Amino acid sequence: MNALPIVLALAALILIVLGWLGRAERLPRNGLAGVRTPSTMRSDAAWRAANKAAGIPIMAAGVVALAGAAATWLMPPGEDVTTVVYVVIGCLLVLVVVGGVMGVRAAGRVPG
Repeated sequence: MNALPIVLALAALILIVLGWLGRAERLPRNGLAGVRTPSTMRSDAAWRAANKAAGIPIMAAGVVALAGAAATWLMPPGEDVTTVVYVVIGCLLVLVVVGGVMGVRAAGRVPG
């Protein structure tokens, strides 16, 4: 059995949950997940603003990972999944960076 669809599905779940928590302003400040830069960690308000702004691109990254999981799971045995993996990883990187930039900009608009 190919573990790739399972890994991508787990990544999708994590990204969607983190994006949703950030968007709902329910992601607590922590050292593991979320947009963590000096500007976003300076206050609870900056943290909430950053992760709320980053929520949609992060959830979109989760949807891309879920699509990648489905694509690799549905591929016939023996098919090369390299192209699918490269496209999924490329999209994930772009969306996570976009979310991070949006988050840092939102945190910068918070007074204090």
